[in-house]
Amino acid sequence: MILNFSCIQSEKKSLYPSNKLEIKYHSSWTKPHYKHRIVDFQAAPLEYGDIVFIGNSITEEGNDWSQRLNRNGVKNRGISGDVTDGVLARLDEIIHYKPKAVFLMIGINDLYNLHFQKEIPSAKYVANNILKIVPKSLSNFLYDGLLSLLTVSINFSLLLQIHQKCASYH
Repeated sequence: MILNFSCIQSEKKSLYPSNKLEIKYHSSWTKPHYKHRIVDFQAAPLEYGDIVFIGNSITEEGNDWSQRLNRNGVKNRGISGDVTDGVLARLDEIIHYKPKAVFLMIGINDLYNLHFQKEIPSAKYVANNILKIVPKSLSNFLYDGLLSLLTVSINFSLLLQIHQKCASYH
């Protein structure tokens, strides 16, 4: 049997955003950092059934979540400065590897941008992106998976709507 490793490698590369992708709401610092982290993720891909932490700097700065939790198979997919659009662009890897659980913490950079830089259209835009992330993350769990939405919110009623919508996917 002859295996075509270039085909397998090409297939795995397609699980990650292109290095030409520009996320509209990333800061000038985040744009190159995002690309660097994607290269890191390609070098250390997930494995089927991992537990995945995905989010922004709070997640990334957790570094080795396996060590922190004293448990193998816990992977860090945090990117400092990331926004919900950035997570949406990089979900293919997570979906492909069918995680046992996903812990998602995203949105604070979107809200910062909305409040101070006035580029992100609205809080509803951010909430709708989170609502796009949730079903995509839940659709391919290896087992009856767990998705935990870890949030920091300035709008409690919007947060409640997101949590209610997430609950409807279980």
